[in-house]
Amino acid sequence: MKSIFVCLVTGLILISTSVNAQSVGKLFPKEKPDTVKNILKFSVLGLQRGNVAIDYERYLGARRSLTVGFSTMNPLYLNSNRISLGASVGVRHYLNKKRGPLEGMYVGTQFTFDANNFNSDSRGYSYRYHSAEVGADFLIGKQIISKKGFSLDMYTGIGVRYSMVNSQSIGSWGSSNSSYAGPSLHIPVGLKLGFGW
Repeated sequence: MKSIFVCLVTGLILISTSVNAQSVGKLFPKEKPDTVKNILKFSVLGLQRGNVAIDYERYLGARRSLTVGFSTMNPLYLNSNRISLGASVGVRHYLNKKRGPLEGMYVGTQFTFDANNFNSDSRGYSYRYHSAEVGADFLIGKQIISKKGFSLDMYTGIGVRYSMVNSQSIGSWGSSNSSYAGPSLHIPVGLKLGFGW
């Protein structure tokens, strides 16, 4: 009789411990050790335009992330006559809860700034070009991350830019100046490769 009682008590203790462990596991789920929370990527499309663009994405929690980017001219094209700089910051929200925190479809916004300066002097002719541009974009895209941590980020969207442009031409015939300032619609397109950890 005592042995039956001991077995029943032992069984109840084991069941209670198992239930408590499962409850704690549901309240505080452990993340997978290979979950990617940081991604460093570069723009494939930017290389075709002679630019080098690097982005960093950091997971914030609740399936949201912060992106920070910087772009400049490709060193192969860099010279004292032309300077190009750009920066961006944005927030993303990932829609697929069944994948990693930085994987799947997402929507987001980003704010951008670009500045360009170009000077040309040849055979009595000079040309000066200066521009600055600020913008805001709404993005929709998809990010894929391999088991090794390599990422592919593709997006498009719609946005608006406000540009300020000044140019000056100087020649033997005299000089002329032109300027422009105003908004314009913009369709951002991105294709980026990266590595996450």
